[in-house]
Amino acid sequence: MSIVSAQIVTAMFTTCDPNTGAALDADALPTGLLYVNGVADAAVVAVANMATGVYRAVVTLPALAAGDLVAIRITATVDAIDGEGIVWQDVADIMRTSDLNKFDPAVDVVANVTTVAVLTGHTPQTGDNYARLGAPAGASVSADIAAIPTVGEIDDELTDEHGAGSWQRNTAAAAVTGAGYSAGTLTIMRGDSYNADNPLAITGLSVPLGWIDIIFAVRLGVNTEGTLIEVSEGDGIVVTDYSGVDVRIDLTADDTMLAQGKYAGALRFLYAGHRETPITFKVEIVGHAAYDSI
Repeated sequence: MSIVSAQIVTAMFTTCDPNTGAALDADALPTGLLYVNGVADAAVVAVANMATGVYRAVVTLPALAAGDLVAIRITATVDAIDGEGIVWQDVADIMRTSDLNKFDPAVDVVANVTTVAVLTGHTPQTGDNYARLGAPAGASVSADIAAIPTVGEIDDELTDEHGAGSWQRNTAAAAVTGAGYSAGTLTIMRGDSYNADNPLAITGLSVPLGWIDIIFAVRLGVNTEGTLIEVSEGDGIVVTDYSGVDVRIDLTADDTMLAQGKYAGALRFLYAGHRETPITFKVEIVGHAAYDSI
């Protein structure tokens, strides 16, 4: 803590038997002396015996400056043995922390501060009248806020850009090429629903009609057992044009919750007798940072 001018300071100290250490009164009442910055001061240090071997020293501090080091020195004789020591010291300040906490703005005056009635050359910042760098004349904060798209408007924009129920980026893949029915890369956003009409651009492919099922599957690799994603006709696959073999792939957010990376994909047309016509392609799962701007 800190101390200030005219403060009354009380310090407690004890005396004991120099041989046993037990509490023992001094042969005579101890005397006290106040020091300020190492120099003896005329302030009176009053010493009183409170109990056996227990004493109290009280002094009213003189005028002090901030930073002054103040101490009380006690001299005592116990069992004919003289002793002395500093029993208290502290540093002075202009005002204690507790004094600052007593400030009442309703009644206490702050010096050299006046009310600013007029700001010449400044625009009062009230209502919508907040200047912004580059803002056109007549612009306001309210107008800026009103221009922010609503949730419904954002949903409509996403639907127009990516299709209903999907916030995927543009996932158009290369058309099927060659007799091996090999397509390009299908890009899917991780953790989002995926709904795309004819995503592999297979319109007009000479896939024999008469299949009994269509399966869309994603695996770690071409020869890896076990599928990570698998949907079939009526449960994630909708044939929109049988003559041209247009199919719609519908995946849920849970379906696409795979680690980012590239996988092996296949669209398998199954026929009786365990025959099938597969279309193979790559599937790339990307993170949300790959969203296109809308």
